[in-house]
Amino acid sequence: MEWYRHKYFAEVSHRGEWTASPCFASKEALKRLPPTFIAIAGCDLLAPEERRFAGLLEEAGVKMERREYEGAMHTVLMLAG
Repeated sequence: MEWYRHKYFAEVSHRGEWTASPCFASKEALKRLPPTFIAIAGCDLLAPEERRFAGLLEEAGVKMERREYEGAMHTVLMLAG
């Protein structure tokens, strides 16, 4: 993940901006989001961030459905056909 972050962000300080991750968005911004579906692959390196984002949406009162697929990899949704 560090390799990807290095390629994606021009500066390390940009990693904590909401444009880099919705987990850094303000509660006011999150409240404006539409109903959201979050699929979490249990073996994905991003799963902790996805869980955090789902929790932030719940706290902001956004209608949200979260499904976690234990043992699944990041590409699990590609397998759905």
